[in-house]
Amino acid sequence: MLGIAKRTLIISTFVALTASGTTFIAPANAQDATASAFERQVVRLTNQARANGAVCGGIRKPPAPPLAWNSGLGRAARKWSRHLASAGRLSHNRMRQRIQAVRLKACGKRLNWGENVAYNASPQRVVQAWLRSASHCKNIMNPQFRMIGVGMVQRGRRQYYTQLFHSSPGC
Repeated sequence: MLGIAKRTLIISTFVALTASGTTFIAPANAQDATASAFERQVVRLTNQARANGAVCGGIRKPPAPPLAWNSGLGRAARKWSRHLASAGRLSHNRMRQRIQAVRLKACGKRLNWGENVAYNASPQRVVQAWLRSASHCKNIMNPQFRMIGVGMVQRGRRQYYTQLFHSSPGC
């Protein structure tokens, strides 16, 4: 029988994406009108984990700088969470289509990015589950990532979370 983390999380993938969106270079715990309380809590807990360092798949990751909220990533994460909620399941299957459709150009360069998805948990439990999964933990602890967007959508009793990261603070 699979554990909760394995049942509720899909393995993250790293891909290259040209990213844009309105960026607020501010502490991730700052009140952002575009982020819900659940989403801000996920950002706060993610930055707390980054500040403490973590063990990802048996490998100790040192502390990493805090992530700043990016409203463009937040909108994209919320949109993907809505898709997951309407489908009633977790998926990265349409990721390439999303990348082709978005084609964001503001930075004029390719950026590293990562994605974590989960469902049916409180912000605390979802971040804890991501930290127990080697690939999700590596996304959270990646020191190249500087920006974050989180989307949480509720459908019935189930919450769907998407966490997006990207590497450039200057976009």
